[in-house]
Amino acid sequence: MQSLPHIWRASEPASDSHEPYELLEISGYSNTRIPNGPYCDDILVPGQELRISKSIYLEDDNLEIAETIVHPMVDYTGQSKDLSFKETVKKTWGAMAGSSVWLEKYQVYFSVTRVFFYTQGVKHWPKISFLYAQIYDPSWTKLNNFTISWQGESIVFPRVLDVEAEYEIGGGFYGPEDPRVIIEQGVQDAEPIVVFNMVQLRDKVRSMYIHRPFSNFTTNLKFSGKGNTGTQKNWSPFFMPRNYTDSIDNQRWPSKHINFIFDWHPLKITRCHLLNGNCDFVYSQDQSGTKYSDHVAMNKYNDTQSAMRGGSNFEPLGISPGPGLTSFVGFPRTHTDAGCGKEAIYRPVVAIMTTNGTHFYLDYMSSGLDFGHSVLTEAQYNDVCDKGRILLTNSIAKLDPRPQHDKITLSMTVADSTVQVANLHGVGNLVSNLPQFNLNKTAAWHNEAVQAFRLNVTHDVLVCAVQTISDYAIRFTNVTDRTITT
Repeated sequence: MQSLPHIWRASEPASDSHEPYELLEISGYSNTRIPNGPYCDDILVPGQELRISKSIYLEDDNLEIAETIVHPMVDYTGQSKDLSFKETVKKTWGAMAGSSVWLEKYQVYFSVTRVFFYTQGVKHWPKISFLYAQIYDPSWTKLNNFTISWQGESIVFPRVLDVEAEYEIGGGFYGPEDPRVIIEQGVQDAEPIVVFNMVQLRDKVRSMYIHRPFSNFTTNLKFSGKGNTGTQKNWSPFFMPRNYTDSIDNQRWPSKHINFIFDWHPLKITRCHLLNGNCDFVYSQDQSGTKYSDHVAMNKYNDTQSAMRGGSNFEPLGISPGPGLTSFVGFPRTHTDAGCGKEAIYRPVVAIMTTNGTHFYLDYMSSGLDFGHSVLTEAQYNDVCDKGRILLTNSIAKLDPRPQHDKITLSMTVADSTVQVANLHGVGNLVSNLPQFNLNKTAAWHNEAVQAFRLNVTHDVLVCAVQTISDYAIRFTNVTDRTITT
């Protein structure tokens, strides 16, 4: 068996080049081979290239935020009285997980960041979190006192979103976390949807919510007719395209539903009502007849936690492998415990998911991306077990699929401590050159052999992509038997 490809490290930009991008060489796995093939090499597509711009850091004014928020959980008792309020804020407030979306009507970016209050100098044990919304111009300059006119109301940004959170004095981890922002494209009067998870005191579990920031409406997402379904997080949102209009004047109006990738292995899709929050599974992948367990990455490194989780929203890519099919692009994240002892490594991947409206499958999934020096500092780039251990893509803020642009604007976070944005070029070209996007596109999806082929290979595409992260962790941390050598 040949060894699996590692994650390609971003190449250094040429010193004499004025091109403000860094070249990324990646490999990936394509849904074009025989299902349950013996090796990942059978579905490997090597030698692909993307380009990424130098990332921009979006800085939150924690002092301004702290002065705005009055809440029983925000208690400065115990903080040094020798510090000024500004100095106290530096030791008790943090920000992370910024997610953005382009508002075409206003020609601005709408961005939501999780801000959190903590004590005793321990950032990873926050008392409570809040969602802070800001507006940026096309060049990512913050716009203060920007007014959104919405159905007769005027909403001024920046502002803390009005999300009611349950809490108990003395506890922690309350309030909204992991915000993801999405907006339905090509519809009239579309409103951004903020997706997040939050602890419910009743069940003592984390549950999914959506918030509409212009109409100030929040609802809990729950499965119809079911009680407590356990901890819920890491749902990746997307809107299904509609080929009909909801008005006699041929204007498309916002959908009443939103879809989520609920789980990756097996692939499960849920649809939720945007008003009452009721959810139902609309697709659950059949694993019968597959050799999924034979390919699981943990068999190689005894890594029982390797998985694909959460990540960004998914957006229609504008190209598909055949008539009646829609392909989406998104950036989920891989998780592996291989390589860094007890500390997990997180890396995003490029994922292409295709649907005929009722069935879903993976057409492509890349090896992990580190985005090179365009996103990581030198210290983060060279230290994958500490400063560079966590790299997450939080949202596709904007997608321009036109061939002359072929650009995806991403928001991301490093080490759970930054909010960064960058432009990634070339995903559309990468996908359009995949074999299945160049085959006979008149082949009917409802051909049972073609349908079974695509659905079954989804397992292999997913697992092979996950395993590259374990390979990456082992290779770049010089680990033998999961023990770091020094």
